[in-house]
Amino acid sequence: MALEGHDAQVTSLKWSRDGSRLASASVDRTVKIWNLVTVECLFTLKGHGEWVTSIAWSPDELRLASASRDKTVKIWDAVTGQCESTLHVSSPRFLQFDQVNLNHLHTTFGTFKISSSLQTPYGYGLNDDYSWVTYSGENLLWIPPEYRPTKPSLAEFSLANSVMTLAIGCLSGRVVFIALPEQGPMYDHRL
Repeated sequence: MALEGHDAQVTSLKWSRDGSRLASASVDRTVKIWNLVTVECLFTLKGHGEWVTSIAWSPDELRLASASRDKTVKIWDAVTGQCESTLHVSSPRFLQFDQVNLNHLHTTFGTFKISSSLQTPYGYGLNDDYSWVTYSGENLLWIPPEYRPTKPSLAEFSLANSVMTLAIGCLSGRVVFIALPEQGPMYDHRL
């Protein structure tokens, strides 16, 4: 079986949880949702101005997020194929809907509230060139060049026992860990 329909290189693939659908993103600036039972394209999602870098299904499979080099993230209704909202953010290459609150989208640059008109990330993330760990969009911790991830798939955040840990795969072959407090940085405003 082969799925044909994109006019250029495919950049990202994501299965639906039940395995009946596959989403594909492409340099052709589109996202396609495929029905794998009937082997047909259900929707071609258009609206990005540059190529699409990553996609993610919501846990309930009712929405699909797509990130593009045009510095937007679009939230699509996976049942109708309509664009629900557009977030204007740097081009994240990592997207994941929150498993509990489906209106929160985790990205390379932090977490965004999809339903909010404010498009400021909260929580931990990385800046555009991966040289800073950020908190709520603000630079927090500078990462020396030899420790920076070369691509977003080499930086992973994990929360366990009230500690947020960032693992980074380095060019040297090392994996380094940075432990960050779950509640975020503490500032003494009296100083």
